[in-house]
Amino acid sequence: MKKASMKYFIAIILIFTLHSNGYTQSEKKYYTTAAAKIKSRDYKSAINECNKVLEIKPNFDDAYILRAIAKKELGDLIGAIADYTTVTQRNPNHFYAFYNRGLSRSEIGQTKEALEDFNRAIIINPKHTGSFYNRGLLKSNAGDEMAAILDYNIAINLDPNNFRAIVNRGQSKYKLGDKRGAILDFSKAIEINPEAPMAYYNRGLTKIDLNDLDGACLDLSKAGELGFMQAYDYIKEHCN
Repeated sequence: MKKASMKYFIAIILIFTLHSNGYTQSEKKYYTTAAAKIKSRDYKSAINECNKVLEIKPNFDDAYILRAIAKKELGDLIGAIADYTTVTQRNPNHFYAFYNRGLSRSEIGQTKEALEDFNRAIIINPKHTGSFYNRGLLKSNAGDEMAAILDYNIAINLDPNNFRAIVNRGQSKYKLGDKRGAILDFSKAIEINPEAPMAYYNRGLTKIDLNDLDGACLDLSKAGELGFMQAYDYIKEHCN
């Protein structure tokens, strides 16, 4: 089965309150330029602009956040984590520092630390669907499907159109043997996003287990049509 990605929820701060007290025009200029560079995916230039801000104001937390995001996009996850940690040490209530550090730690396999970051992010902002979604992913990857479903439930309650959480909840249900429940979730995800190949693919595999080969083959064909090439391996095996 195919899980929805964690990367989808990465938080990027691109708005700075320009009328905030305590920041010079130069700091504001460099920061907004860095934000624009990230938006245009010019990550190296974004880092340079953040460095300029930090030379003037070393305690500018959001400049560290922007620089960390740029580093992450360039593959420097360790450097990104270091920047997020600088912020968390100074500001234990900075949501994006904990949330984004959790994402980066997840990518390098620091599961325990990532869970701690998402736990802290949830305490700071209990209404953020991504924190529950990504914590659910980690719990599922660790084999705790019941706990993952609880987190996916909260993510879905916060955002009923979060089809990725619905797909992954369906996958957790499947692993627990609730295949009918899994079908319902995959179908709901398709209703929300008819262009999501992973939902068709997972529903197709589940239908194979339920001996609905006609329905399975239709779903797998649609998944392949939408670009998920692995579906054709199952079509060759079950549909010809």
